[in-house]
Amino acid sequence: MQFFNIRPASLILAMSLSALAAAPALAQTSGSGTSSGSASSGSAAGSGNGGKVGTTATPGGSTGSTGTAGAAGTVAAADKAFINKAAGSGLFEVEVSKLAADKASSPDVKRYASMLVDEHTKANSELTSLASSKGVTPPTSMPADKRRIVDRLSRQTGSAFDKEYMQSVGIKAHQEDVKLFQNASRSAKDAEVKSFAAKTLPSLQQHLAEAQKMPMTGGASSNARSSTSGTGSTSGMSSSTGSTSSSTTK
Repeated sequence: MQFFNIRPASLILAMSLSALAAAPALAQTSGSGTSSGSASSGSAAGSGNGGKVGTTATPGGSTGSTGTAGAAGTVAAADKAFINKAAGSGLFEVEVSKLAADKASSPDVKRYASMLVDEHTKANSELTSLASSKGVTPPTSMPADKRRIVDRLSRQTGSAFDKEYMQSVGIKAHQEDVKLFQNASRSAKDAEVKSFAAKTLPSLQQHLAEAQKMPMTGGASSNARSSTSGTGSTSGMSSSTGSTSSSTTK
C-alpha cells in the first residue's frame, strides 16, 4: 500500500514541473507572433501612407513648374520685342556715354554723359530683372548699327566728338527711346511691362530736352540752356561777361 501511495504523488509532481517549464516557451512563442504581426501591420501602414504622400507631392511639383512656364509663355510678342529693343538701346547708351564722359572736351557734355551712364545703368538693371521674371532673355550686346556709332565716335576728338555724340546719342537715340517707351506705356499687354515703360519715360524725355538745349546740337542758345540747367551756369556766364565789360571800359 505504501508503494502505490508514493508513486501517484511523484507522477503528479513530475507532470506539474513539466507544465511549468512549458509555460514560458508558449508565452514567448505567443508574444513573438503578436510582435511580428504588429510590426508587419505597422510596416504595411507606413508604406501605404508613404506612397500616398509621395503621390500627392509629385503632382503639386508638376503644377508649380507648369505655372511658371505658363507665366513666361503669356508675354505678348510686342512686349517681348519692346524688352529686347529697350535692352539693346540701353546697353548702347551706357557704353557710348562712358566713352563720352572720358573723351569729351566740353564740361557740359562730360556732365551729360556721366548722367546718362548712371541713369541708364539703373534702368538697364530694372529691365533685366523684369525680363527675367517674364521668362525673356534680353540681348547682352548692343545692335550692330549702334556698335558702328561707337566705333565712329572712338575715332573722333575735340569739338567734333562732342557734336557727334550729342547729335547721335543725345538727340537721335533719345528720340527713338521716347517713341519706343511711349508706345509701350500705352499699349503693352503685360501690366508690369507697361508700368516700367511709363515710369522710365519721363527720364528719357528729360534726357532729350537737355540735349536739345546744348549749343552744339543747334537746338537752343547757350543762354536758354543755362537758365534751364541751373543758376550756377548763368551766374558764371554773367560774371564772365561783367569782367569782360569792365576790362573793356578801362
